[in-house]
Amino acid sequence: MMPDGSHDDPPEQAPTVLLAATPDRRRVEGWLLVLLSLGMHPLITRVQGGFALYVRGNEAAKARAELEATEAEEAEARRDRVADTALDEEPATRHAVAGAVALAVALMAFYAVTGPNRAGAVWFSAGASDADRVLHGEWWRAITALTLHADLAHVVSNAGIGVIVVAAVMRAIGVGWGAALVVAAGVAGNIATAWMYQGHHLSVGFSTAVFGAIGILGGLATMRTRRRELGPRATWTGLGAALALLGVLGTSAETDVLAHLLGGVAGVALGLVAGWSQWRPRSWAGQTLTGLAVLVVLVGAWWVAKA
Repeated sequence: MMPDGSHDDPPEQAPTVLLAATPDRRRVEGWLLVLLSLGMHPLITRVQGGFALYVRGNEAAKARAELEATEAEEAEARRDRVADTALDEEPATRHAVAGAVALAVALMAFYAVTGPNRAGAVWFSAGASDADRVLHGEWWRAITALTLHADLAHVVSNAGIGVIVVAAVMRAIGVGWGAALVVAAGVAGNIATAWMYQGHHLSVGFSTAVFGAIGILGGLATMRTRRRELGPRATWTGLGAALALLGVLGTSAETDVLAHLLGGVAGVALGLVAGWSQWRPRSWAGQTLTGLAVLVVLVGAWWVAKA
């Protein structure tokens, strides 16, 4: 018997079933470690052209299933590495940071136009998400409210945190498609908040969409884990991350906790669907058109609000 546990000839007793053969020594040693960790009795032998792996007859079925599962995991890991490399080179995701920064700058620039929320502020009168009005047909308020901020600190914090999480979403699914899902999560969060309050409640700020972005990341990660068949992991990653961030930001009187939570829930749902379908515009042109569509929706909502 050799120091590495191999034999020069096939065994004559216990391990009598040939399980697999390969010319790759590292591969067969990997198989050996997997089976030994499960309490089996594998044996490596040298054969012409490489190595053979034997097991006892009563262990053959289980050993074969374990090796097939291991090979599937390794193949998935190789595909993930290839996909990650392709993602770095894909025009649709390459400019994710630039896209998120552009969004943050747009929020700051719009705040320079609207100013803070104070008595008689016409932009807030026209575009704040008033629960009662949203439920009675003024749907555009769920969209326009995302672009309004109560004061400078409010917009700076949303823009700063938004750059990080929105860039991560755009990095995963593209600049335009990422922007669309983030805004959709924010709008859904505002609508759900209006429905929960049923009465007079005002919501403003991009933070609902920021929490939606965190939820999207959680949903995407959950579906990726399930596709790799590694078992259920972090099904509520998005909500957990949203709650953790909520704790960091605080729960002061000015914080709309329910809107943030519902934005996170909407984001998790959208992330799960996006991760399950794996659909997104693959070209830069498709992502650009999607991003322009988001801009048209925002401008259109404000056009209706100011009409």
